[in-house]
Amino acid sequence: VFLYESSQIGDDVLWEDLADFLSYAGEIPHNKFVGSHGPQRSEEMIKKVEARKIDICEPTYDNFRKELMPYAWQMSRWICDYFVPSGDVRVTEGFCSIVRDYENDPCGRLVHVGNGTYVLNNSLTDR
Repeated sequence: VFLYESSQIGDDVLWEDLADFLSYAGEIPHNKFVGSHGPQRSEEMIKKVEARKIDICEPTYDNFRKELMPYAWQMSRWICDYFVPSGDVRVTEGFCSIVRDYENDPCGRLVHVGNGTYVLNNSLTDR
């Protein structure tokens, strides 16, 4: 199994490691830009979609993230502590460093207090 994190797509070393993993002697061509135009939408549809977007880092979503973060913590631990070292799994340099960062609240509002439990950072004044 060759495992990578999506943020590594633009890294040449990922493609070099993948070529090595596949025993491919050449260079795997890759486009550093990854994007999609998606389906064409009317102005009205775009406005509706924009109106329904949320900012997951708003304080109102802290409790929601408190529910999600233990899964991120468990996934990070399982992948890097058990799956990767189990054999027959290849990762590119820096993979586990990136995946370990999943254990941190991307909004910086929650702190890990052990066993995957997260609480609101006491130093925050915006509660």
